[in-house]
Amino acid sequence: MEDAGSSHTRRTVLQFCGTAGLLGTAGCTGVLGGESLPDDGPDWPQYKGNAQQTGYAGTTGPVSDVTPEWEFETGGAVQTSPVVVGGADGVVFFGNDDGVIYAVDVDTGEERWRYETDNEIRSSPAVVDGTLYVGLHEHVLALEAATGSEEWRVEVSPGGSNPAVVRDDTVFVTRREPFFGIGGIKLLDASSGTVRSRYETDGSGDFTASAVGDETLYVGNQRGTVSAYDIDDGEKQWAAEIEMGIVGSPILTDETVYALDFDAYLRAIDSVDGTVRWTERLPRLSDGPPAATDDAVYAGDADGTIHCLAADDGSQRWQFDTGERISSAPVVTDTVVYACNGDGEIYGIDRTDGDELWQFGTDGQIRTSPAVVDGMAFVGSNDGSLYALDTDD
Repeated sequence: MEDAGSSHTRRTVLQFCGTAGLLGTAGCTGVLGGESLPDDGPDWPQYKGNAQQTGYAGTTGPVSDVTPEWEFETGGAVQTSPVVVGGADGVVFFGNDDGVIYAVDVDTGEERWRYETDNEIRSSPAVVDGTLYVGLHEHVLALEAATGSEEWRVEVSPGGSNPAVVRDDTVFVTRREPFFGIGGIKLLDASSGTVRSRYETDGSGDFTASAVGDETLYVGNQRGTVSAYDIDDGEKQWAAEIEMGIVGSPILTDETVYALDFDAYLRAIDSVDGTVRWTERLPRLSDGPPAATDDAVYAGDADGTIHCLAADDGSQRWQFDTGERISSAPVVTDTVVYACNGDGEIYGIDRTDGDELWQFGTDGQIRTSPAVVDGMAFVGSNDGSLYALDTDD
């Protein structure tokens, strides 16, 4: 089992491109930039795996002691959760605090292309139907995923960038700071960036990212409300008053919306009428939202503990102590829960009983959620690297 002080790499790739200056337009393109993306294989296309924000991976990840297939060093802290297209034969996309968006080959760890901006990249991207979407401070940016060339750029009011959320042919834009004002939720055409609609939101623009279902969008804000909006006409269907601001995005499962507030209360809310079904308080607040499946919710706290709660009544099933503050959302497969902490550790935890399966250490705090796909886990660290982890054969 690896620890934080051990050697990480089987294969390390360190890429440089031009000078330290960051550009507002595309920077240099890697030698593999002209290749097409794979059109099959399992994907992890956006933050927490899907537009519902569940954090559930429909494929497998590492289940026993891991080794890094490669480590890609960027030189700037990686505080965006990566996304993956094409599984083990595909491409992983992520950004860093130097303002660079990277596309890296999953199999080799080699850079395909990079795109340089004048922003720290803190918004986790989404890649859907061959296009990569990234939220910047004042823009939403769309790049051709195969090459990194810019497709469109749409200006939005200044504010912190939430993770990109895309469903079907629509990009759902919300802002983290209260500058967006009336119409603080916008729906953009995914192919052109054209604003299709904007929702009246009572002047409150300090929104979390949205959880998007077939017909309804669910969003929280820092004033303590979780609201449901009809996607077609923007009409507010209900609003659950929570009193405290919402951490991260709500989570949508078949019939339930989960929301964690700044007072460390986790609530299960009926997705149809907004009724609160149950409320449980965690010992201390996490900076990251939970993950959920049909039968359980998985949430971290500031003490470094992962809690597994029953979906039907919120009762505690198990706890796992990582020893340091958890600042990102866990990720769940059918057998394993993956969690990262402030010591730079990523853990594989047995989903059934909460036993440790493996542990791997990086050299910096981890504030991102892993992408888990096709037997591998990809995680970024404040040490400036993205790690590709696989079961140690």
